[in-house]
Amino acid sequence: MVETETSNPRRRNVKHSRRPALTAGSAGDRWIVSVRLSRDTDESTSVERQTEEGCRWVEDVMGGVVVEVVVDTDVSGEVSPWKRKHLAEWLTSTPPKPYDGMVALRVDRWARRVVWFSALMDWCRDNGKRINTVRMNIDPSTREGRMFAGIAAMFAENELEVMKERAQETRDTLRQTGRWPGGRVPYGRIKVHLGKDPDTGKSLGWKLDDHRHRCGIIRRAADNIFGVSGIPSSPHAEVQRLNAEGEPTESDCRLIDAGKEPTGTKWLRETLVRILLNPTTAGVITDHDGRIVRGDDGLPVMIARPILSLDEQDQLRSLIESKPHSTTQREKLETPRRKNTGPLSYVQACHECGGLMYRDGSTSVGSDGYRRSLRYRCPSKSKGLDCPGVNIVADPVETWVGEEFLRRHGSMKYVIEEHIPGVSYAGDIAAAETALDELEADRRSGLYKGSAVERFRTQHRSLTERLERLRSLPTREASTVSRDTGRTVADEWNRHGKLILRSMAVDESGALVVEDAEERKDLRERGERGHNELYRMFHARIEVKRAPEKGARSFRSDRLIFTYQSEGDPEGAALEAIVAEENTD
Repeated sequence: MVETETSNPRRRNVKHSRRPALTAGSAGDRWIVSVRLSRDTDESTSVERQTEEGCRWVEDVMGGVVVEVVVDTDVSGEVSPWKRKHLAEWLTSTPPKPYDGMVALRVDRWARRVVWFSALMDWCRDNGKRINTVRMNIDPSTREGRMFAGIAAMFAENELEVMKERAQETRDTLRQTGRWPGGRVPYGRIKVHLGKDPDTGKSLGWKLDDHRHRCGIIRRAADNIFGVSGIPSSPHAEVQRLNAEGEPTESDCRLIDAGKEPTGTKWLRETLVRILLNPTTAGVITDHDGRIVRGDDGLPVMIARPILSLDEQDQLRSLIESKPHSTTQREKLETPRRKNTGPLSYVQACHECGGLMYRDGSTSVGSDGYRRSLRYRCPSKSKGLDCPGVNIVADPVETWVGEEFLRRHGSMKYVIEEHIPGVSYAGDIAAAETALDELEADRRSGLYKGSAVERFRTQHRSLTERLERLRSLPTREASTVSRDTGRTVADEWNRHGKLILRSMAVDESGALVVEDAEERKDLRERGERGHNELYRMFHARIEVKRAPEKGARSFRSDRLIFTYQSEGDPEGAALEAIVAEENTD
C-alpha cells in the first residue's frame, strides 16, 4: 500500500493508507482484448467483430500493442470473470504474458452482474492494471469513469434480468403449445425441427419424436419390473441386463448423437429410475416449478407420444419405493435378501420347524452321478432357531418329487389362467382432481388476475366437466378366465425337462452339445423355473424329515412327504382350522 503524509500542519504526524489508483495509459502499453459470447453459432460474427474493434482501439486510440486476444464463447454474463476458462488465466499474479491493461467491447462483455464488474475493477486497481471499454470509452482510472462504469454495469445487469424474463416467457409459450423449449433432449427422444412459417419465414421451433430403439429399452425395463412376462424384475436387475448387453448409457447416447466417441460409462440404478419416472417419458412436460403444464382444457399438454402412461409411472414409483435397493435399507426394513433357486424353491420345507429350505453348494458331479455337494438346507439352525438343521442332497430329491408329481397330476389337462384387465378411470379421475386442486390453489394465491381470470374460468369449467364425465363412465373389475391349452400337465413338464436335458447333453465323443457355459446355465434355469411354476400352480409342498442317523449320506425316500399348501388342499385347510379351534378351547 502507498503511504502519504498529510499536508495539514495540525495532523502532520498522521499517516493514511490508501489503495493505488488505476494507472493512466501511455503509448506502447501492452493490452489484452477480452471477447465474450453467450452462445456461439456458425452464423455468429460477434467474435470477429469484438476482436476487430478491440484491436483497432488498442492500436489507433491508445497507440498500444495487443499481447493476446482472450476468447470465451458459450459463457453467460452471469459467470464470474474468474470462472471463465481463458480470461481466468490472466487474472492471476502469474499471467501467461506480461500486460498493462485489458479492454472489452462493452461493460456487459466483462460481466452482467455489478458485483463481478466491481470485483474486477478492484482487482485491476490492486494489481496496477488498466481496464477499459471500446464503446463509450469508459476509463475507470478516473472518478467519472468509475461512476459511468458502475452505471453501465447496473444497466447491463438489468438487461440480463429482462433477457431472462423474456426467455422464460418464450419457454412457457413453447411448453403451452406442445413444443420443445430447449435443453438436453431426454433419453428415448430425438429433436425434430418443425420448419418455418410460410408467411413470416420464422422458425416454428422444435418437437420431440421417438427414438425407436431407446423407447424399446424403456418399455422393456418397465414391463420386466411389472412382471408382464413372468416373475417381476427390479431396477437393479434391469441395469445389470443393460450393462451386460453393452447398451449405451444416457450420457453416451448424447455423445453418439453429437457425432463424438462414447466414453463407455455404465448404467446406474438411479439413472434408469430417473428415466422411467421422467415426465417426458409419459409425453408431458413440466414448468420451471416442476408442475405438469396443462392446456386451457385443464389436461396435460402432450409434447410427445407417451412411452409409459402417467398411471404406469405411479405404479412404477410405488413398486420401486417399496423395494429396498441397498444393504442398509434391507437391514433397516429387517428383510435380509437370500436367493432361493432350484425347482423346489418355496415348495420344499423342513418337517422339523416348517421353514423353507434353500438349495446351495457346488454343482460338481460325484462318482454316483449325483451333484453330491448341491443340497437343500434349512437355515433355521444358523439363525439361532430351535431346529436340528435338516439338509438333503438335491438331485435325487428333485427326481423323486418330479416322478411323484407326474403320477398324481401328469394326466390332467394343462389349464392356464388368463388375466382380463378391468376398465377403470380411477387414475384419470385422480389426475383431474389434482389438476383442479392446483388450479384453485393458484387462483387463491393470486396468479390469475385481470385478463387471466377468464382463462382460469375456462380451465376450471373444462376440468369440472371432465370429472363429471369420467365419474359417469361404466367400469369393470379385473378378472381371470381359465383356458385349456390342449396339452396335459405331463406334456408341459416334459417341455421344460427337455431344456434341462439339453443343458447336460453330450455328443458321441463325450463333448457337450452346448459349448457355452452361460447358455447351458440359462437352459437349465429356464427348465427348473418351469417345473417350479407347475409345482406352485398345484400348491405342492414337500416336507423333509431329519435323517434317522447323524451323518447318513444315502438318499431315502421315506424322509420325504408330498403334501399340499392349505390353499391347494381345502380338506386339509378345514382340518387344520378344526385342530386350531380345539387347541384354543
